[in-house]
Amino acid sequence: MEKTISIVCITLGAVLLWMSSGTSHQVIGARELQSTDDGTLVRIKGEVMQVKAVSGGAEVVILDAGDGTVTVFLSREAASTLAPSPGESLEVVGRVEEYRGRKEVRVDSSVRAR
Repeated sequence: MEKTISIVCITLGAVLLWMSSGTSHQVIGARELQSTDDGTLVRIKGEVMQVKAVSGGAEVVILDAGDGTVTVFLSREAASTLAPSPGESLEVVGRVEEYRGRKEVRVDSSVRAR
């Protein structure tokens, strides 16, 4: 119950912040992500295919975005709040970064939509 309340509060806060920024974040797919500039704030959603724990409590999530796969890096804070599992739907807002020659989305604070 506490986790659900936390997720709702974080999501509501993030949505209000997003709305007040005056910037819309259109959902993009895997193909479009590869041509997006580093540092661009994007919204991505898909089905969680795989979750890998990395150092410091962070996680790397592989999403099936419909037109390909997307790698999403979740900070420790985002990973602990979202706790994604394979098979579930995940929608996040994060910044585009290049890692080992491939674009990924880095999420430092959590936003989830089902």
